Amino acid sequence: MTPDLATASLDELETAVFDLLARGVADVKSPFNWFTLATVSPHGIPEARTVVLRGVDRSARTIELHSDTRTGKVAALRDNPNAALHFLDPKKRLQVRARATARIHIADDTATPVFNALSDRKKADYGQSLPPQTPIRDPEETTTLDLITAHTFALITCRIEHLDILHLAREGHRRARIDYSEGTRTWCVP
Repeated sequence: MTPDLATASLDELETAVFDLLARGVADVKSPFNWFTLATVSPHGIPEARTVVLRGVDRSARTIELHSDTRTGKVAALRDNPNAALHFLDPKKRLQVRARATARIHIADDTATPVFNALSDRKKADYGQSLPPQTPIRDPEETTTLDLITAHTFALITCRIEHLDILHLAREGHRRARIDYSEGTRTWCVP
């Protein structure tokens, strides 16, 4: 059960965030099931997109998402593995921002078992004959599935290096910062 965010300690708040992330994986109706992933393109342009949370490992401080290997996000993360993540639960009035370092797994010991466990329909999402964002005349052109292979599926793991947690409440807003690389955790002015 999520603690009262208005009175939670730093440790309780961190635990609550990872519990909400785990719920986001298990429950498609959870606000944390979808989140914003921001990267910098190889041309230096910031890009943000909504992605689906596929896995979380609290002890490793990682989250997982899936992608077609031919997407802009994969190209951006190959060029610069730094990413920003943004989660929002409007009902709880909770915003979680994270800085992370991404690692891309393609047809390796990490990605292949995940790909093999996907349904044929999910595998087809990563097997379109044309790469994502290719201009087409008609949406039906995307139904050609001729590349269903683990080589077009990427499992992206993002190791969280920094958390910024903001809870908005009538009684008073609260913000916490946890920097894992520096080993610091502190309350901040909201």
